Amino acid sequence: MDTNKNPILRVLLSPFSGLYHFITGTRNKSFDLRLLKSYPIPVPSIAIGNLSAGGTGKTPMIEFLLRELGTDKTAIVSRGYGRQSKGLLKVNPDGEAREFGDESLQLARKSPGPVFVSEQRELGVKAAIEEGAELILLDDAFQHRYVKAQRYILLSQYKDPFFSDYLIPSGGLREGRAGAQRADYIIFTKCPTDLTESDKELYRNRSAYYSTGPVLFTYLEYGSIQDQFGNAIDPNLPIALVTAIADDSAIRTYLNQHYDVNKVIGFKDHHNFQASDIAQLMAESKAGKIQIVCTEKDQVKLLPILKGQPLFTLPVEHRFSAADQKLLLDDLRGLLSS
Repeated sequence: MDTNKNPILRVLLSPFSGLYHFITGTRNKSFDLRLLKSYPIPVPSIAIGNLSAGGTGKTPMIEFLLRELGTDKTAIVSRGYGRQSKGLLKVNPDGEAREFGDESLQLARKSPGPVFVSEQRELGVKAAIEEGAELILLDDAFQHRYVKAQRYILLSQYKDPFFSDYLIPSGGLREGRAGAQRADYIIFTKCPTDLTESDKELYRNRSAYYSTGPVLFTYLEYGSIQDQFGNAIDPNLPIALVTAIADDSAIRTYLNQHYDVNKVIGFKDHHNFQASDIAQLMAESKAGKIQIVCTEKDQVKLLPILKGQPLFTLPVEHRFSAADQKLLLDDLRGLLSS
C-alpha cells in the first residue's frame, strides 16, 4: 500500500520509521566523523543511486553514461542484486543471471569494459583498478559509503520525489531526505514530456532545501520492440507484458497507448523466473495467439526459459534537454581529463 496516499497508515508506522531514521542517521554520522572508514577511489568514479527503494532508472542511467563516456577502460561495479552467488566475480556476458544478477548481466552485455559484482564494493573497485580501469561507474552506490566516489548522481522519480517521501516503512526512502546533501547532481527521472519551466522550478526549489547540487530532468524514450532474432513486433497481434522490475507503470502506460496489450504479468523486482511462471504464455505464443514482451533487464532471465521461442524486448533510454545534458557531461568529461 502507498503510505503517502494513506496518512493514517503513515502515522501508525511513524515510530518504526523513527527507529530506522536513528539507525541510518547514526551510520551516516559515523562516516561523516570518520569513525567508519571510506576507501577513496583513486581514479575518476561516478556513483549512481537513489534514496528510495528502487524504480528510478539506475540501469538506463549507467547505460547513458556508457554511451557518452565509456571505453574499454570503463568498469562497472555492482552488488549484483538477485544473484545466488557470493563474493567478488567478474561478470561473464555469456553467463546466467542467477550467478551475476539480472542488471549486472544486462550491463555486461552492453559494456565495452568489465563488470564486477561484489557485496563489498571496495573489492570490486580494486579489481577494476587492477584491470586498468580509467573510469569506474558504481551501480546503486549512493548509500554505500565504504567507498568514496568523485561524483554522486542521485536519481528520484518525478511522480514520487524524494522531498515528499518518507522513511521506510512509512514511505519508500531507505535514508532520510538529508542524504541528498551528498549529491553532486539530482536527476528527476520518468518526467512527463510536457514538463514546464514552472514545474521544474518547483522541483528545484524543493530540492534546494536538502542539496546544493544542480537539478536535472529526464524522460523515458522507448526504442523499437524486437525479438532476439531481430524481428519487429507484429502491430496486429496482441501482446503479453512480463516484468520483474520495481515499477512497471511507465512501461504499461506506453504499451497500452501503442499496442493491444492482452495480458500483464508482474513479479517482484529481481524475480528469478521459472518455466512454470510463463508456461501458459509460451503455449499461446507458440500457437501464434500472442507475443511476449519484456524489459531488457528481464530478457536475460527469460531467454533461457523460452529456448528459442520469440521473446520481444522493449529498450528504454533516458533523454535530457540539451542544456541539462551539456551541464552534466561537460563536468564529467572534465573529471576524466583532470
